[in-house]
Amino acid sequence: VIAQQALNDTIWQQKARVQLAENSQRLTILLMRYGLTPHAGTTLFQYVPTNAAQAWQRHLSKDGIWVRLFSEIPALRFGLPSADGWDRLENALKKY
Repeated sequence: VIAQQALNDTIWQQKARVQLAENSQRLTILLMRYGLTPHAGTTLFQYVPTNAAQAWQRHLSKDGIWVRLFSEIPALRFGLPSADGWDRLENALKKY
């Protein structure tokens, strides 16, 4: 029943699309501020190639920031933080 309501709620869907796009842009800007330039992604995550991927992943995990590590081509995938996770992410990025 709830899923059907969500599928029928086109106003909510439009608001969600806008919010996801805004948060995706916010994540891109935040990552670039700390030298991590996304090269691909969606509204849900950003893919960041970097030779320091493993070091970043270890560093971020110490603050409970979980990112996907790619090792064949060194890169990280950052998902959108939760509402209360933006400050945690930025603080962890600052400490690197």
